[in-house]
Amino acid sequence: MSSIAEIQDAILVLPAEEFAELRTWMSDLDWERWDGQVQADSASGRLDALADEARAAQQDGTLTSL
Repeated sequence: MSSIAEIQDAILVLPAEEFAELRTWMSDLDWERWDGQVQADSASGRLDALADEARAAQQDGTLTSL
């Protein structure tokens, strides 16, 4: 596998169209990994405290909408 520096150098010489394609692919991959992490955190209960806090704020009338 190539080193980070080699990958960066290869990216710098990509034509604009290929760079845009790579950027889209990287963004999609990043979101997929983030979604997977959120799902894993949710399944493990790591987000329970946040959900409880939101429910309490809703009951207290202090919950603000996004």
